[in-house]
Amino acid sequence: MKDLITRSRIAKLAASGAAVAATVLLATPASAATAISVTPSSGLSDGQTVSISGSGYTPGAAVNVGECASSTLCSNDVKNLTADANGAISVTLDVKKAFVAKDWSTGQDVNVDCSAAGTQCNITAWEQTTGNTVQNISFS
Repeated sequence: MKDLITRSRIAKLAASGAAVAATVLLATPASAATAISVTPSSGLSDGQTVSISGSGYTPGAAVNVGECASSTLCSNDVKNLTADANGAISVTLDVKKAFVAKDWSTGQDVNVDCSAAGTQCNITAWEQTTGNTVQNISFS
């Protein structure tokens, strides 16, 4: 009888331990989403320097930042950064109203004019595991 009570207690402790472990795992926050901030981001002039800061990246990961006109059409002037221990990045970039871009989907160079109708230029930061993070920019 004593063995049955002990086994029953062990089973209950194991079940409650599993429940506590599941609660801890489920309560662990997911990693923060990536975000970037571009200052200034509107009323820009050709060649103006903007400050870019970002967060939520994998610490130590390579993060590339550039001026783009779509998710696959970005300037050849790319800044190669490494996210710090907190997953943050910071860089300045000279933005251009018109620039030569590499179309990543075709490998071809394309002329981009950010003032052309239907063209929305942006600053894009991308990292292998988190993908693209974008903030639109506009010129005066």
